[in-house]
Amino acid sequence: MTWWGQRLSDAVEELIDEGRLQRGRTLARTGSVLSMSVEPGRVSGQVQGSEVRPYSASFLLAPLLDTDAAAVLALLEREPELVAAMVAGELPSVLGEPEHGLFPRFADELDFECTCPDWGWPCKHAAALVHVLVEGIDAQPQTLLALRGVDVQPLLGLRSAAEPEEALSDHLADYFAPRGPLAQPRVEHRPALEDLDAELLRAALRSAGGGSGSAEDAVAWLREAYGRLR
Repeated sequence: MTWWGQRLSDAVEELIDEGRLQRGRTLARTGSVLSMSVEPGRVSGQVQGSEVRPYSASFLLAPLLDTDAAAVLALLEREPELVAAMVAGELPSVLGEPEHGLFPRFADELDFECTCPDWGWPCKHAAALVHVLVEGIDAQPQTLLALRGVDVQPLLGLRSAAEPEEALSDHLADYFAPRGPLAQPRVEHRPALEDLDAELLRAALRSAGGGSGSAEDAVAWLREAYGRLR
């Protein structure tokens, strides 16, 4: 859907078997990728296969050298408009230039792992993970930089993955905290005995086949029950 997602997809397709990538695409479209996490150099996920328990699959993409990662960060720091583009969900085209090395060019930059019995490179489960990764990078291009070992979170003003998240309950407690004295609700209420309409009860019992004696007994029983509840 985006030039950077397509660029990554094309790069991977040039380096691995097209047929296996197609099998992974079919598997991804069925929703078989149950989870995915991204860290520098590795994408891991649970992929449902033919067994009851899902397989653990991984896609490995070597992080950039420290000097190359530092060069990308330095470029972003020098050009605030590039950071603004990333905050808006765009990957600046300048970062797609070969000199920055964000997109793989050689097969030795890639590797795949999976707990399934298929020894193919990659198996369809790892290939499915790649397709879901590309979709995620479409929406959040900074995921590609995180995978290549470039931490742009501080530049984008986002929370670093290493920082503990604040408890949701803290936010809710603050949101719902009273901003002043609360007015006491005024609820009109009356004792249940005053709400009891004996005539309606008598009519209901008569329609069910009970005589007037049954109706009077029911009314008396209910009055006694209400009295005990009070």
